[in-house]
Amino acid sequence: APRVTATPGAGRTITSPGFLDLVFSTTMNAATTNPANYVISGSGSGTLSVSSVVALATNRYRLIFSGTAGSGNITLTMNNLADFRGNALTANTLTYACDSTAPTQTSNPANLAYLQTFGNVDVAYSEVVTGAAMAANYTLYGSGKGTLAVAGVASLGGNNYRLTFSGTKAEGPLQILIANVRDSAGNFLSGNALNYTLDTIAPTLTSTPAEGTTLQVLQQLDLVFTEQVTGALTLANYALSGAGQGSL
Repeated sequence: APRVTATPGAGRTITSPGFLDLVFSTTMNAATTNPANYVISGSGSGTLSVSSVVALATNRYRLIFSGTAGSGNITLTMNNLADFRGNALTANTLTYACDSTAPTQTSNPANLAYLQTFGNVDVAYSEVVTGAAMAANYTLYGSGKGTLAVAGVASLGGNNYRLTFSGTKAEGPLQILIANVRDSAGNFLSGNALNYTLDTIAPTLTSTPAEGTTLQVLQQLDLVFTEQVTGALTLANYALSGAGQGSL
Protein backbone atom coordinates (compact mmCIF):
# COMPACT_ATOMS: atom_id res chain seq x y z
CA ALA A 1 0.00 0.00 0.00
CA PRO A 2 1.19 3.54 -0.63
CA ARG A 3 2.38 5.70 2.25
CA VAL A 4 2.19 9.47 2.70
CA THR A 5 4.22 12.11 4.51
CA ALA A 6 3.22 15.73 4.92
CA THR A 7 4.81 19.14 5.28
CA PRO A 8 4.25 20.40 7.92
CA GLY A 9 4.59 17.00 9.55
CA ALA A 10 1.67 15.30 11.25
CA GLY A 11 1.47 15.87 15.01
CA ARG A 12 2.83 19.40 14.88
CA THR A 13 1.18 22.50 16.31
CA ILE A 14 0.30 24.88 13.49
CA THR A 15 -1.59 28.08 12.84
CA SER A 16 -4.47 28.24 10.39
CA PRO A 17 -2.82 26.67 7.31
CA GLY A 18 -2.85 28.09 3.78
CA PHE A 19 -1.62 24.88 2.20
CA LEU A 20 -0.29 21.41 2.99
CA ASP A 21 2.17 19.41 0.87
CA LEU A 22 1.76 15.63 0.56
CA VAL A 23 4.43 13.24 -0.72
CA PHE A 24 3.30 9.69 -1.53
CA SER A 25 5.65 6.73 -1.75
CA THR A 26 4.53 5.97 -5.31
CA THR A 27 2.52 7.35 -8.25
CA MET A 28 -1.10 7.93 -7.26
CA ASN A 29 -4.47 7.71 -9.05
CA ALA A 30 -6.57 10.59 -10.39
CA ALA A 31 -8.70 10.70 -7.23
CA THR A 32 -5.74 12.31 -5.48
CA THR A 33 -6.49 15.64 -7.20
CA ASN A 34 -10.17 15.72 -6.21
CA PRO A 35 -10.72 18.13 -3.26
CA ALA A 36 -13.87 16.22 -2.26
CA ASN A 37 -11.68 13.29 -1.19
CA TYR A 38 -10.12 15.34 1.63
CA VAL A 39 -12.27 15.85 4.73
CA ILE A 40 -11.29 18.10 7.64
CA SER A 41 -12.72 17.46 11.10
CA GLY A 42 -11.93 18.15 14.74
CA SER A 43 -12.46 20.85 17.35
CA GLY A 44 -10.03 23.17 15.55
CA SER A 45 -11.44 22.72 12.05
CA GLY A 46 -13.41 25.98 12.11
CA THR A 47 -14.48 26.80 8.53
CA LEU A 48 -11.38 25.20 7.00
CA SER A 49 -11.81 23.10 3.85
CA VAL A 50 -9.71 21.88 0.92
CA SER A 51 -10.56 24.13 -2.03
CA SER A 52 -8.16 22.67 -4.61
CA VAL A 53 -5.35 20.17 -5.11
CA VAL A 54 -2.29 20.97 -7.21
CA ALA A 55 -0.13 18.13 -8.61
CA LEU A 56 3.53 19.06 -8.11
CA ALA A 57 4.78 15.70 -9.44
CA THR A 58 3.39 12.18 -9.99
CA ASN A 59 3.66 11.55 -6.26
CA ARG A 60 3.62 15.09 -4.82
CA TYR A 61 0.52 17.22 -4.25
CA ARG A 62 -0.32 20.53 -2.60
CA LEU A 63 -3.66 20.95 -0.83
CA ILE A 64 -4.93 24.55 -0.93
CA PHE A 65 -7.22 25.53 1.95
CA SER A 66 -10.02 28.04 2.22
CA GLY A 67 -11.68 29.26 5.41
CA THR A 68 -10.13 29.69 8.83
CA ALA A 69 -9.14 27.17 11.46
CA GLY A 70 -9.95 27.59 15.14
CA SER A 71 -7.95 26.40 18.12
CA GLY A 72 -7.97 22.66 18.79
CA ASN A 73 -7.26 19.40 16.99
CA ILE A 74 -7.56 19.04 13.21
CA THR A 75 -7.76 15.72 11.40
CA LEU A 76 -7.35 15.46 7.63
CA THR A 77 -8.91 12.27 6.28
CA MET A 78 -7.98 11.21 2.74
CA ASN A 79 -10.64 9.07 1.08
CA ASN A 80 -10.62 7.00 -2.14
CA LEU A 81 -6.89 7.40 -2.72
CA ALA A 82 -4.90 4.57 -4.28
CA ASP A 83 -1.70 4.10 -6.23
CA PHE A 84 -1.63 3.41 -9.96
CA ARG A 85 -1.91 -0.35 -9.30
CA GLY A 86 -5.09 0.12 -7.27
CA ASN A 87 -3.56 -0.37 -3.82
CA ALA A 88 -5.56 1.78 -1.40
CA LEU A 89 -3.99 4.30 0.98
CA THR A 90 -4.74 2.71 4.36
CA ALA A 91 -2.95 5.08 6.78
CA ASN A 92 -5.18 7.87 5.52
CA THR A 93 -5.39 10.39 8.38
CA LEU A 94 -3.12 13.25 9.45
CA THR A 95 -3.72 14.99 12.77
CA TYR A 96 -2.51 18.40 13.92
CA ALA A 97 -2.99 20.70 16.89
CA CYS A 98 -4.08 24.10 15.63
CA ASP A 99 -3.34 27.24 17.63
CA SER A 100 -4.80 30.35 16.04
CA THR A 101 -4.65 32.50 19.19
CA ALA A 102 -1.91 35.12 19.17
CA PRO A 103 0.11 35.69 22.35
CA THR A 104 -0.41 38.95 24.24
CA GLN A 105 1.65 40.88 26.76
CA THR A 106 1.29 43.11 29.80
CA SER A 107 3.96 45.38 31.20
CA ASN A 108 5.13 47.13 34.32
CA PRO A 109 5.01 50.13 34.09
CA ALA A 110 1.64 49.65 32.40
CA ASN A 111 1.08 50.69 28.80
CA LEU A 112 0.02 54.37 28.41
CA ALA A 113 1.51 55.36 31.80
CA TYR A 114 2.87 58.85 32.50
CA LEU A 115 6.32 58.52 34.07
CA GLN A 116 8.50 60.95 36.00
CA THR A 117 11.36 58.45 36.14
CA PHE A 118 12.24 55.66 33.73
CA GLY A 119 14.14 52.53 34.68
CA ASN A 120 13.43 48.91 33.82
CA VAL A 121 10.35 47.65 31.97
CA ASP A 122 9.02 44.19 32.83
CA VAL A 123 7.07 42.37 30.10
CA ALA A 124 4.89 39.34 30.85
CA TYR A 125 3.77 37.25 27.86
CA SER A 126 0.57 35.20 27.95
CA GLU A 127 2.32 32.00 26.81
CA VAL A 128 5.73 30.61 25.93
CA VAL A 129 7.21 32.64 23.06
CA THR A 130 10.41 32.81 21.06
CA GLY A 131 12.31 36.04 20.37
CA ALA A 132 11.42 37.70 23.68
CA ALA A 133 14.97 37.38 25.06
CA MET A 134 16.61 39.20 22.13
CA ALA A 135 17.35 42.88 22.74
CA ALA A 136 17.35 43.54 18.97
CA ASN A 137 13.61 42.77 18.92
CA TYR A 138 12.81 45.86 21.00
CA THR A 139 13.07 49.24 19.25
CA LEU A 140 12.55 52.68 20.81
CA TYR A 141 10.78 55.59 19.10
CA GLY A 142 9.51 59.04 20.06
CA SER A 143 10.75 62.38 21.30
CA GLY A 144 11.09 60.94 24.81
CA LYS A 145 13.71 58.47 23.62
CA GLY A 146 16.65 60.85 24.01
CA THR A 147 19.75 58.65 23.92
CA LEU A 148 17.97 55.64 25.43
CA ALA A 149 18.71 52.20 24.01
CA VAL A 150 17.80 48.68 25.08
CA ALA A 151 20.90 47.45 26.90
CA GLY A 152 19.70 43.93 27.62
CA VAL A 153 16.83 41.53 28.26
CA ALA A 154 16.85 39.28 31.33
CA SER A 155 14.57 36.30 31.89
CA LEU A 156 12.63 36.53 35.16
CA GLY A 157 11.32 32.99 34.86
CA GLY A 158 8.22 31.65 33.20
CA ASN A 159 7.17 33.98 30.38
CA ASN A 160 8.47 37.13 32.10
CA TYR A 161 11.31 39.33 30.89
CA ARG A 162 12.98 42.54 32.10
CA LEU A 163 14.23 45.18 29.68
CA THR A 164 17.16 47.28 30.88
CA PHE A 165 18.24 50.52 29.24
CA SER A 166 21.31 52.66 28.72
CA GLY A 167 21.44 56.34 27.87
CA THR A 168 19.34 59.28 29.01
CA LYS A 169 15.63 59.90 28.51
CA ALA A 170 14.09 63.11 27.22
CA GLU A 171 10.66 64.72 27.60
CA GLY A 172 7.76 63.44 25.55
CA PRO A 173 6.30 60.22 24.14
CA LEU A 174 8.30 57.00 24.20
CA GLN A 175 7.25 53.88 22.29
CA ILE A 176 8.77 50.42 22.68
CA LEU A 177 7.96 48.38 19.57
CA ILE A 178 8.26 44.60 19.95
CA ALA A 179 9.04 42.57 16.80
CA ASN A 180 9.69 38.92 15.90
CA VAL A 181 8.06 37.51 19.04
CA ARG A 182 5.80 34.51 18.34
CA ASP A 183 4.44 31.39 19.99
CA SER A 184 5.34 27.79 19.14
CA ALA A 185 2.64 27.64 16.45
CA GLY A 186 4.01 30.73 14.71
CA ASN A 187 1.39 33.28 15.85
CA PHE A 188 2.98 36.71 16.13
CA LEU A 189 2.46 38.88 19.20
CA SER A 190 -0.80 40.82 19.32
CA GLY A 191 -0.43 44.27 20.87
CA ASN A 192 3.25 44.73 20.14
CA ALA A 193 3.71 48.35 21.24
CA LEU A 194 4.22 49.88 24.68
CA ASN A 195 3.55 53.62 24.84
CA TYR A 196 4.66 55.93 27.62
CA THR A 197 4.83 59.65 28.22
CA LEU A 198 7.99 60.81 30.00
CA ASP A 199 7.28 63.96 32.02
CA THR A 200 9.77 65.29 34.58
CA ILE A 201 8.76 68.96 34.35
CA ALA A 202 6.39 70.06 37.12
CA PRO A 203 3.30 72.05 36.07
CA THR A 204 3.13 75.71 36.95
CA LEU A 205 0.20 78.12 37.18
CA THR A 206 -0.78 81.72 36.68
CA SER A 207 -3.70 83.43 38.35
CA THR A 208 -6.16 86.24 37.81
CA PRO A 209 -5.87 88.44 39.82
CA ALA A 210 -2.11 87.93 39.52
CA GLU A 211 -0.06 86.87 42.49
CA GLY A 212 1.19 89.88 44.47
CA THR A 213 -1.72 92.13 43.51
CA THR A 214 -3.16 94.41 46.25
CA LEU A 215 -6.91 93.76 46.45
CA GLN A 216 -9.84 95.52 48.11
CA VAL A 217 -12.05 92.44 47.82
CA LEU A 218 -11.52 88.86 46.73
CA GLN A 219 -14.58 87.08 45.34
CA GLN A 220 -12.97 84.63 42.92
CA LEU A 221 -9.59 83.54 41.65
CA ASP A 222 -8.98 82.06 38.20
CA LEU A 223 -6.11 79.59 37.87
CA VAL A 224 -4.46 78.52 34.61
CA PHE A 225 -2.13 75.50 34.73
CA THR A 226 0.57 74.93 32.13
CA GLU A 227 -0.65 71.39 31.43
CA GLN A 228 -3.42 68.99 32.28
CA VAL A 229 -3.45 68.21 36.01
CA THR A 230 -5.41 66.12 38.48
CA GLY A 231 -6.79 67.38 41.79
CA ALA A 232 -7.56 70.89 40.55
CA LEU A 233 -11.33 70.37 41.01
CA THR A 234 -11.07 69.09 44.59
CA LEU A 235 -12.00 71.87 47.05
CA ALA A 236 -10.05 70.28 49.89
CA ASN A 237 -6.82 70.83 47.94
CA TYR A 238 -7.01 74.63 48.45
CA ALA A 239 -6.25 76.18 51.87
CA LEU A 240 -6.27 79.87 52.85
CA SER A 241 -3.90 81.35 55.41
CA GLY A 242 -2.41 84.69 56.41
CA ALA A 243 -3.37 87.82 58.32
CA GLY A 244 -5.72 88.98 55.55
CA GLN A 245 -7.78 85.78 55.51
CA GLY A 246 -10.52 87.12 57.75
CA SER A 247 -13.61 84.93 57.37
CA LEU A 248 -12.68 83.71 53.86
